[in-house]
Amino acid sequence: MPESRKEFEKDYYNKSSNSFFTENNPDKWNYGIGKDNQILSAPYRYINKKFLNDIAGKKILDYCCGKGEFSILPALRGARVEGIDISDKSIEIANARADYWKVSDRTNFQAMDAENLDFQDKSFDIILSYSSLSYLDLDRTYAELSRVLKNDGFIVIIDTLGHNPVLNMNRRKYIKAGKRQQFHYDHILKFKDIILARKYFKVTSVLYFDLLVLVSYPFRKLPGFKVLYWMLRTIDKMILKISPVNRLAFKVVFSLRQLG
Repeated sequence: MPESRKEFEKDYYNKSSNSFFTENNPDKWNYGIGKDNQILSAPYRYINKKFLNDIAGKKILDYCCGKGEFSILPALRGARVEGIDISDKSIEIANARADYWKVSDRTNFQAMDAENLDFQDKSFDIILSYSSLSYLDLDRTYAELSRVLKNDGFIVIIDTLGHNPVLNMNRRKYIKAGKRQQFHYDHILKFKDIILARKYFKVTSVLYFDLLVLVSYPFRKLPGFKVLYWMLRTIDKMILKISPVNRLAFKVVFSLRQLG
């Protein structure tokens, strides 16, 4: 990808991290999805339950790890976690978060170009990618991930889908505000990008999350919200099994294994 775009992302996330250490918010050290996003926690809970059990001793790459929010749980469960990100400020926070949770002996975070990983071939048992693919050249990304994944390893990807026209209207606002580049909007994950993964991997599972449940967000502080949320989640589970309706989902989780 062009160097100017890399620098844009690095600068954006460095600036967004500047106030972290001075802000007076005890919740800032929490790991996993934040309290304000619990409505959208289902795909993350699915990953934790389905893919992150029995991982003690495994070597995991948190690909584009950001501030390390999703690196802590695997480390607490006994894995050795390497985290990489383009933002050196985010890496500072990730290291501090690991210190806070006393897992710094099982974690290592470093600034790195995600499309040119400084790791040896076949280094990782598991690779985790949380909402990072839309910033990257997918062909180069898939090739690098295949290179550093062990033959018997697997990759878990959670990312935003770009098929829903209503959600895309909101995303365009971030472009106009200068918070995102056009490349990011143009490369929000599509179904064709999951198909592209087959060039490098076996796609072993695909699951879609969050469509009607998004409607519940404005009502999250009102009485009866839990009932509404449960009803919409139940409906989502049914309709998001149906193609092509499932492509309108907010998030997708898919897993990959090496070919052969």
